[in-house]
Amino acid sequence: MESEELSELEARIARGFVIPKFIEKMLPKFIVGSMVISVLMSLGSYSFDPVYVRFSWVLCIVFWISTFYIFDKLFVLLNPSLFSRKADLSGFLEEKRLELFEERKARPMGFQNLSLQAYLDIKSALETPFKTTSKGSSCVYHIALDGWDLTQGYVGVSTSYFNRRNQHFRALREGSHDNDKLQHAFNEYGSRLEMKILHNGISEYESYLLESRYRPEPNMALNIRKGGR
Repeated sequence: MESEELSELEARIARGFVIPKFIEKMLPKFIVGSMVISVLMSLGSYSFDPVYVRFSWVLCIVFWISTFYIFDKLFVLLNPSLFSRKADLSGFLEEKRLELFEERKARPMGFQNLSLQAYLDIKSALETPFKTTSKGSSCVYHIALDGWDLTQGYVGVSTSYFNRRNQHFRALREGSHDNDKLQHAFNEYGSRLEMKILHNGISEYESYLLESRYRPEPNMALNIRKGGR
């Protein structure tokens, strides 16, 4: 269940445990009507008394607000099981929110803001073997620790694997890599980070298609930009 669905459910629960809307709408109409009647009664008398009018207005407002307050308390008093159910539902919502928070916190870096369905779709795509169809001099590579899957690490494209590998690790050793996340990972793991080829000998076009498949959104895992660029 997503956070948007939880919010909608919470709103529906709240609407189910309030005084009917028509009563709330009627209250201001009763107040205004009472004021108008008091003015007409005063004008119909032999002498117009503004003090009487003001007093009657205050009396009308106090009367109708008190009536509404009493009706609200009676509504709660006469429906104990209904409001006990509301407490149970509120507890359920809070429990689901906590589960959603923990599930998102456990995801790899950059995947936390995706909806659950979008995350599962991407994860499924990453775990499904992809058969390349083109021939060329391009490759798709993965910089990661041993044991990391494709939801982790850095994915890139190059037409010269060894040159690109040297560029990456030279900049990382110098501490000057333009990808702060990859630099931070190298500072933490050092030479344990390895660069491996995922797909080799394919066209550059298909390489970028694959990269966009592995990194469809910016700031996923150790990548900064969206794949395919």
